[in-house]
Amino acid sequence: MSKVASPANLDLTNTRALKTWLYGMWQSIFYVVPHVHISTISTKTLKSGKGTIKSICVNIKSTGGSVCNVYDALSVTGTPIITLNTDTNYGETTYNIDFNTGLTVDIVGSTAADLLFVFN
Repeated sequence: MSKVASPANLDLTNTRALKTWLYGMWQSIFYVVPHVHISTISTKTLKSGKGTIKSICVNIKSTGGSVCNVYDALSVTGTPIITLNTDTNYGETTYNIDFNTGLTVDIVGSTAADLLFVFN
């Protein structure tokens, strides 16, 4: 379990900081395995080989036309399986989509969302 920082120095007028702190609190109570948390514009391979993408949770929405593309591949040249507009979607979306080669996510745009990927 992760340790959550004290809210004593938390700027409650900064909604992103508050949401991030609340997410940390949630994460310290509920342990979801396996999962990956990403909050940057980036490309990451989360798993190689077969599996299932269970869900994606948009904890904090992005801005500026940001999108999360998910591929059944070890790179962004593989088969796309999900395209998620992270500017408008919020909360958890359940997918339960099988992948064969691997699981790669590509987050593009100007400001990244705070995302949680749950898969096995």
